Amino acid sequence: MTWSFRRSGRKMRRVSLSVGQSGAKHMEQHIVSAVLLRRWAASGKLSAFDLQHRVTRLRSPRSEGFVDNYTRHDAEGHEARWAYIENKVPYVFDLLDSGRLHDDPRAVERLKDFLALHVARSLTTKQVYDDAFAMRMMDLEATSEILNQDELLDEYSHDRTGLYPAGPQGRAGARSAYIAEITQRVGPGSALFGEILVDHYTRFRSNLSHMGLEISVASAGEFLIGDDPVQTVDTRQKRVGIRSGVTIPDADTIVLPLGPRHAVAINSQDSVRSLPASAVETLNRIQVITAQMKVYFRPGAGLESFIETELDRAALPCG
Repeated sequence: MTWSFRRSGRKMRRVSLSVGQSGAKHMEQHIVSAVLLRRWAASGKLSAFDLQHRVTRLRSPRSEGFVDNYTRHDAEGHEARWAYIENKVPYVFDLLDSGRLHDDPRAVERLKDFLALHVARSLTTKQVYDDAFAMRMMDLEATSEILNQDELLDEYSHDRTGLYPAGPQGRAGARSAYIAEITQRVGPGSALFGEILVDHYTRFRSNLSHMGLEISVASAGEFLIGDDPVQTVDTRQKRVGIRSGVTIPDADTIVLPLGPRHAVAINSQDSVRSLPASAVETLNRIQVITAQMKVYFRPGAGLESFIETELDRAALPCG
């Protein structure tokens, strides 16, 4: 059966990937691990399909799949935490390629760590947080006593700078400073966001302890991978993605491509299955319609026309 997944009615928001500001202090934080992207590389390069401009370029895995300043607070600490997990994965991939993954319980646990990492540190996680914060800020600006009572705003400015604001322009500056202070403390990339990432990882990883991993092997065709690669799937309603309403508890399964020939999904027990070309296309379709900026595949795989077709199909009105 061929599934025709569509994006949700809400237009997907594009984000900036692998772009840094010249001269600006920033940290490139991968939301698709370079060690995973290398699985699609040939001679050190993989094909990166730009969804906006519909062009393919050969790129190094290290130069793709990252967001500048995904977390600003303790960025080095977060990177070290994720690197500890990523550095153990090459051993897992060796067993995966030889068909012996489930023979090593330690490797299975490491793959669960890797899967949980990509659930937590993802574009979906960031966008859900960003959207929730934007809504809270709208409420704050409408209801905050400080922002809506001149005398309280004057006192805030005096406590902060030792000066009372000079007229409407001064109050506008004080208002902006108050909003910036809140954003710094609990906004995107803040310490609170970092704590939520760790909590998200810990809770999801705990749930995986009682689940199995199903390895899918492509018997024909090749898997590709998008820049938001772990996706929740609701097979009954043919929906994918948390932002389309398929939360982790509601999902029939959760899938992550692991290379041109392999993908992993959560199941009740460990298993391996061979997928025909039609099933490989279904999983590839999920990756294309949930990607934000780019889709990656093995050079020479000839997947450009498939991606173009799926983009055109996803752009059609639902109905």
